[in-house]
Amino acid sequence: RDLNVNPDDNVINYIEEKIGESHTMLKNKKILNMGDSLWGNFEGSSSLSGIISNLTGATTYNCGFGGCRMTERPTEAGWNAFSMCTLADSIASGDWTLQDAAVADPPSGMPNYFSSHLATLKSLDFSTIDILTIGYGVNDYMGGRYVDNPNNKYDKTYVCGALRYSIEQIQTAYPNLKVVVVSPNFAVWFQNGQVWKTSDEPYYNASTDL
Repeated sequence: RDLNVNPDDNVINYIEEKIGESHTMLKNKKILNMGDSLWGNFEGSSSLSGIISNLTGATTYNCGFGGCRMTERPTEAGWNAFSMCTLADSIASGDWTLQDAAVADPPSGMPNYFSSHLATLKSLDFSTIDILTIGYGVNDYMGGRYVDNPNNKYDKTYVCGALRYSIEQIQTAYPNLKVVVVSPNFAVWFQNGQVWKTSDEPYYNASTDL
């Protein structure tokens, strides 16, 4: 950009230019979107997957699962089946036993759409997928998960360990996949109509540095 140009006069053209570039690069690509409720709780054109598809011409698959984490949840079998690191095992192996059991007997609070998103995921030929996006963070933060274990870089109870594990499992099985990691979104919690907490506060429940 020409930094001498008033950005207010140029911003629309700049955005349209960048969208046009993305459209050219991603048109007809197949993109699998995995993540939490920011991805999974919306369908069609109002979902992030739908927006990406509309802007780029790519074919997108919304396989987000609300309430789920990047990290392992060993004491919560139903939810753990849809943690990213567990899904990575299933993508690599083709074994969906844990997920099938979870939707057959869902834990309290599990959204109804999990079964349809799981069906989409199971139907994919991952050797034909061009790009995988991974976007988690809010539920790991709320669950008090630490970012990284310096003594074990594949510790799946830590965010970075679970992410490393997931990427390596999937790319070992499907080296064709390009992985895009979406950083955790800024989040705001309200109480009685007022802002209660934001994710700028670094020690939620004094147990996490995410």
